[in-house]
Formats: sequence, C-alpha cells, structure tokens
Amino acid sequence: MSFLLERDEVLDTVASALHRAGAGAGAGVLVEGSAGTGKTSVARACAVAAEAEGFRVLQARGLDLERGFPWGVAVQLLQRLDPEERATVLRGAAALAQPLVDASALDTADGDPFPRVHGLHWAVANLSEVRPLLLVVDDAQWADPQTLRWLCYLLARVEDLPVVVLVTARTGEPTSTEVARLLAHLTTMSTTVTLWPLSADAVRTLVSRLLPEATDAFRTSVVDAVAGNPFLCHQLAATVRHEAIVPDDTAADHLHDLRPAGIRNAMLVQLGQLGSDAADVAAAVAALESAATPEVLVAVSGLTEDQLDGVLDQLYASTLLSPGDDAPSFVHPIVREAVLEDLGPARRARLHATAARVLHGLSRRDQDVASQLLRASPVREEWAVEVLRRTATDAMRRAAPARAVELLDTALELVVDPAVEVQVLVELGTAEAAAGMASALTHLGEALRRTSRAETTVPVAVTLGDSLYAAGRFEDAARAYDHGRRLRSDDVRLDPRVEARLLGGLDMSRNLHSRPSGEAARRLAGLRPADAADEHLQTLLRAITAGQMALGLAGSADGAPVTHARLVDLTDRAMTAPDLLREAGLPILEPLVLALVRCERWRRALAFVDELSEVASRRGHMTTHASLLPLRALCNLMLGRLTDAAGDGTDGIRLAEDTSAAFLATSAVSRYALAVASLERDRPDEALDAVSHPRADQHWGGSPLYGWFLTGQGAVDLARGRHEQALAAFTRAGERFMSAGGPGAFCDWRGGAALAARGMGDLDTARECAEDNLTLAEAFGAPATIAGALRVRALISDDRDEAVDLLGRARTLVAGTDAALERARVHVELGAALRRAGHRRDARAMLRAGLAEAQRCGAHRLVRRVGEELEVAGARRPELAVEGVDALTPSELRVARRAAAGHSNRAIAEQLFVTRKTVETHLSNVYRKLGIASRGQLRSAIADTDADPAAERP
Repeated sequence: MSFLLERDEVLDTVASALHRAGAGAGAGVLVEGSAGTGKTSVARACAVAAEAEGFRVLQARGLDLERGFPWGVAVQLLQRLDPEERATVLRGAAALAQPLVDASALDTADGDPFPRVHGLHWAVANLSEVRPLLLVVDDAQWADPQTLRWLCYLLARVEDLPVVVLVTARTGEPTSTEVARLLAHLTTMSTTVTLWPLSADAVRTLVSRLLPEATDAFRTSVVDAVAGNPFLCHQLAATVRHEAIVPDDTAADHLHDLRPAGIRNAMLVQLGQLGSDAADVAAAVAALESAATPEVLVAVSGLTEDQLDGVLDQLYASTLLSPGDDAPSFVHPIVREAVLEDLGPARRARLHATAARVLHGLSRRDQDVASQLLRASPVREEWAVEVLRRTATDAMRRAAPARAVELLDTALELVVDPAVEVQVLVELGTAEAAAGMASALTHLGEALRRTSRAETTVPVAVTLGDSLYAAGRFEDAARAYDHGRRLRSDDVRLDPRVEARLLGGLDMSRNLHSRPSGEAARRLAGLRPADAADEHLQTLLRAITAGQMALGLAGSADGAPVTHARLVDLTDRAMTAPDLLREAGLPILEPLVLALVRCERWRRALAFVDELSEVASRRGHMTTHASLLPLRALCNLMLGRLTDAAGDGTDGIRLAEDTSAAFLATSAVSRYALAVASLERDRPDEALDAVSHPRADQHWGGSPLYGWFLTGQGAVDLARGRHEQALAAFTRAGERFMSAGGPGAFCDWRGGAALAARGMGDLDTARECAEDNLTLAEAFGAPATIAGALRVRALISDDRDEAVDLLGRARTLVAGTDAALERARVHVELGAALRRAGHRRDARAMLRAGLAEAQRCGAHRLVRRVGEELEVAGARRPELAVEGVDALTPSELRVARRAAAGHSNRAIAEQLFVTRKTVETHLSNVYRKLGIASRGQLRSAIADTDADPAAERP
C-alpha cells in the first residue's frame, strides 16, 4: 500500500485493524477528507492489502441519486454474494435481513428498522465465521440513513468479531440532519483518520510520476494550481496529455492563474471541445448515475447506438468517464458535480424529467424513476404519481417512513385527480405517523374534511399515536389518539382492535402527560355485545380499564371503589383472549401487565410478559422487548428472584439506550427495579449507579414514570443513611405519581417516605405517611400490599408490643402469597421485634425462618441483618460468604440458564441481543465461579436457582 503519498497514517491504522481482526478482535476505521483527497484510492489499497492477508472483502459505495434508497448501500453488500451463499448466510437471526434482497418477503410497515439492523449484524457474523471480513463503505456521506444506523449498531459489537469496517466520508458535503448525526456517531465508534492536502513536495513527486518529463518550474506551478488535491493533480496531468502540452517552463507560465476552480473549468472546456453530443451524454450520465445504461442513454440523448458508442469512446479517452460493468461513470464525483453545476437549475430539472419519462417507458425500477421525479420539473401525469406512491409503499415496508414522506410530499404536488389526492393525503399522514411527525394530523385532518371514510383515517390516527407514544412524546400522542376518537362516528363500524388501540392509547398517553380521559371505561360501560366483534372489543376494553384502575385512574362502572377482588375479576376476564391481547400494542399491554402486578398475580404476569418478549425477540422487535423488561423486573422483584430482577433491570437500561434516546422513558422503571434488587443483594454501588443518571429530569421529569426513578433514588438514599434526601426523593416521587390523578398507590413511595421521616426524627410525618399507606392498602385489599404497609407501620412504632402485633398480622397475610421478598422482610423484622420485646427464643426461630427465605431470594442484605440480630439474640452469626450460584452476576445467570436448557451460544446471543463473544465470556466466568469444566455439568450446578422462592413456605 506504499504507492500512496503521505497516507501512511491511515494505511498503518487499517493494517493494525486487520491484524487485530485476524485474531478475532474487530474494529472500525473512518477515513474523512475533502473531495479529491484520495479516500477512494485509500479504500482500494486497503482492500488489496486485506485480500492479501486472507480477508474476504465486500465493498459498497454511496451515490448521490441513491442516498434515499432505504438500505441501498447495505443491499449492495448483500448482492455481492451469490444466491446460494446468501441463503446460507441469512440463517438464524440473520433471516431478519432476508426481505432486503427478497422484496416478496417484506412485511415491515411500522417504521421500526431494528429487525433489519439486527439481521444484518448477524449476517456479518455468519460471513466472518468462514474467514475474516473487511467491509468497505465508500462515500458514506451519500449513504442512506438505514445503512448508517446499521453500521453504528455493528461497530458497537464488532470488537467480538473478526471484522474490520472501513468507512470513507467527504467533509463539507451538505447532508440531512439525520445523516450528519449518524456520521458523527460513527466517528465516536471508530478510529478516525483525516486525509489532509498533500504537501508541496508530495505534489512534485506525484507530478514526476504522472509526467516524468515535467520541468521543476512546471511542477512548482502545479503545486500552486492544485492546492494539495491529488485528484486535481491527476486531472491536470490528464489534460496535459490529452492536449499534447509539453510540461516545460513555458507551459508553467500558463498554470500560474489556475486554481482548483480553474481546473474544474478546464475540464468543462475539455468536455465542450468534444462536441455537443459528448456534452449531452455526459449530462445524461451525471443525471442518471447508476441507471445510465446504454439503452437509457440512447433514449435520453436521441443518438443511435453506434453514435453513442463513438461518443462514449471519446469520453473515455478524455479520462472524464470510465466504463463500468453496466453503465459508464465519471472518474470522480468532482467531475460529475462540475457537469451538473454547469447545466444550471432549470436545465437540470428538465433533464431529470426527461430521464424519468425514459426510465418509466423502459419499465425500469420504480426507485430509479422516483429519484428522477424528486429532482425534476413537475411531471403532472398519472403515472408519475403512481410511481411515487408505489415507491413510498416500498419505503414503508423497508421501515423508512421518512423517505416515504419525501416521496408522497412530491406526489401531493403532482396529483391532479381530487379522489387520488385524498388517498395520497392519507398515505402521507400514515408515513408521517410512522416517522413520529405531528404534521400527520394536518394531512389526516385535510383528508377527513374531504372524505367520510373514517374507517380509513382512524387507523392512521392510531398509527400516529402509537409512534408518538413509543417515542415518549405522550402529549402529542394524546392529541393524535383524541383526533382519531373524534373521527369515529356511531354509524361507522371499526375493527375492534383499532378502536381499542385508540381508546387505550388515549387513556395511557393522557395519564403519562396530564390527566386520564376515561374514554375506555365509558365505552365499556355503554357496550352491549351483539356479535363477536363487540365481544373482542369488550375484552380489550376490560384490559384497558384494568390498567387504568391499577393506576388509580378509573373507577368501577357502578361507582364502587376499586378493590383487589374487583381488579382480579376484571383482569381474569380480560386475559381470556390472550391471542387477541398479543397484538394489542404497548399502550394497552403495559398497563394490563401492571394491573396483574397490582393484583399480585406476578406469576401470570411474568408468563405473559415472557410470551410477549419471546415473540418480540423472534421478530427482532427490540423496542417492544425493551419496553417489557421493566415489567418483568417488577414481577421478579416481588417474587423474590432478585438476580433475575437485577438482570432484567440491567438489560432494560442497555436495550433502551441501544434502541434510541426516545425509548429511555421505559428505563425509569428498569432503574428502580435494578436499584432495589441491588440493595437487597447487598450491592450498594450497583444500586447507586442505577439511580445516578445525569439527565433524569430531562428524560422523565414531565411524566409519572419519573416517580419510579425517584422512588429508586429514595431507596438508595435511605440505605445510605441520607434521610433528608431520601424523604425529598420519595415526596417528589409521590407528586409525579399523583400528577395524573389517583393516589399513586401502585408503588410504595409512602412507605419509603415514612421510614425516611423516622430516620430524621420527624415522627409526625412518619406516622402520617405510614397511616396513609396502610389505609390505602387495606382499602384495596391485596394481602402482600397490606403486609408491606403493616411492616412499615411497625418499624416506626415506639411501642414494642404494637410492633410485634402489627408484624404478626403481616406474617399471617403474607404467608399465603407469592411475595417471597416481602415474606422474608416480614420474618426478619418480626424476629427483630420479638428480640426487642424480650422474646429471645421466639425471635431466634423467626429470624432463622427469615434467614431461609432471604437466602432463597438471594437477599444478602437481609442475610447480613439476620446475622446481626441472631448474634444479639444469643445465637451464632450465619456464614455470609457469597459463593457458587450467588456469586454469578444477573447476566451470567441468565446466560447459564439458557445454556443449561440446551440453547447454543449463538441462539442465546440472538435471544438476548448481545454478541456471541459476550455469551462465551459469561459462560467462562460461570464455569470458573461454579467450579465446573463443561456445559454438561451446568444443569445440576444451577438447578437450585430455577426453584421458585415463592413456592417454598416456612
């Protein structure tokens, strides 16, 4: 690779990356520089070097006209594989990328690109199993955003693969905001090398190679003319040879006035000297790019095939164009840009219009025709609108709604038929909805004013609401759902799933941003099922209403208080149709699962979440999977599965951040669960990390979800003895929970506030919080919840006999529940209360029962507390060493369980959205900590962890 001048830094960087990748540790290299500095030449040299090292090399390139093709650059890479190899590579999770090369398999219409991103990652992993791989993406500034998003995802995981990702990008090139953001992200994940202009000595050396007969004066003049740009130096030398100029001192005098712009003008002069036909063909190639096949060029230029061949030969000889496999191309984008700029805006627009008509007449790909139409003078013809609409539909199926919006915006400008215009408005609103654009309401509202077909526009309003809800934009989501609600009329029969998503989304969005609407409860109260559709709607409305009741935001239909028994009955009836619920959408599913948690039906909730997560994982829907993990964490926390709860919390945070900043809303609950689980596992540093988010106010401050984070923060402060800060956090949590209405009793912030106030010596506040907590718990009637409130009330009591009585009642209540962690807490506190009341023998028995419970839960903080109490009570302190399964991290235990169940490392990695190397590392740690040597010993080694702590009673 040494023939390139002054490019040793980048060549050495890539060589080092190739060496590491050959040993299994991949890397990314980003090469950036201004136009003409040699990025493509560097990429080619690196490809040659990689092949010499035994690497498989796949190359793709961004093109100006194709930058809007969803996944276009990624598809180029996949198309380098022959069909048989492609079928082998696209196996397992990689099959999620199959639709990118098989249009008949496209099924994504929800704007979620993650299945394709995840699939492409595994396609690369599969390719690299055979031999190390170099992926080259040249001119990334023109790559589509979907490919760039995948590259960012891949680079975050490439260190575990024998893969080098080499990306080149031109600086100073205008790009969309999204592309600029993704390119900036690439720089943080790669070793970035900038190609600077060549030094004067290097330019002189290059001129000597290109024009050996050049004099010193001529070489010096070239230095002044090209400003260190290697391409312009090559182009100037080509012009000298083409014009038969002698590169001597005399010629040097003519170069003094040339600068880079002058060389570009010289290229245009050279093109003009070839004649008008050559100029027209060059312009057509510039406008068509990869679509400039000979057949198309004949039709656009009006030349015969023989005439075209002659003109192309002239252009090749001039070194302005170079022949390609299917179509000619410019030797460098700088030349193409000069040609297009010389045409002027009006001529360019007319040329693009001509190209669009020709491509359409020759039945070329819709996306090629659409790219021309986007740049053309208006083509107000029926076929043009239809091409744009079809291409937009394809973009939606490829999870590229922003591209669909661009296409449909143009279609709306071109459409003439009023009936078609309404259809385009609905399609545009749908695309804007999937892209999370609030402007969808404008177009849907316009469509509504011009059509009575609410059954068409209401589903689109639901789509918009779901997109905004998933993005954490709850206020905008509420507006979208409310808009759809107002579109519905009594004489229009909607699909029950659509109507339910509309009402559930409206209720939940308003809960998370302002006040609940209560629409679902009112609709349920007035519904009299007449057929299967009404019964389906009734089931879904029960699920929605149960969720709202659990949050304290809706009452019973007869006005009676919401109780545990009523909520259990409602959730049971809602859960009779699980198949219907699976496709209900997160605004319905999230509160429904929370209702099951509130009912203390943690087993059922956990099974339902696991089922939903398995479907989401199989489909590659990481956003849904990430949203369900916090709910899973809550279930495991209450069931006393602390390691699982910590693992769910950790994964929920990681996946939320991997998915998008928009989905960080879901991780507020994950952070709460991780903090509490870590405290109980006696890992205070991990708990503190969970609630040390630097932008918590920014991410959750306007939502009740912030209450979960603040409750976790309060628990950590309480454990650290920071009682004043803990009380402030718990108080703020209550304010957030109650901001949407209701008592906010689904999270025990009041109990935490009572204990914090007691720690400060503020007994009045402590009693008030504890009494409120107990009153609400008893009014609702869930046994474990009442037991928890009784335990808190006992802890702030100065009356030892009262404390024993309260904890005795709590023990009776919790004994018959699945609340293993609460049962352990109650037993330990009752043992301590008995000891303080002078009942040492009973205290020791109760503490040992609590110890057994705490050990089954992995609640090491309670185990330590029992040891202290037993010692005071005259018994021996138990051994507190953490070893065996208890020494495993949550992630290690999760991997170990899947491995013990017979899943391969690859399958585990696909299920958990991690790399295979991560799985291997976890298993290696598991073997070391458990003292085993093989996978075959794993099942018996972790068998105890699969026993349900809730299933065992003292």
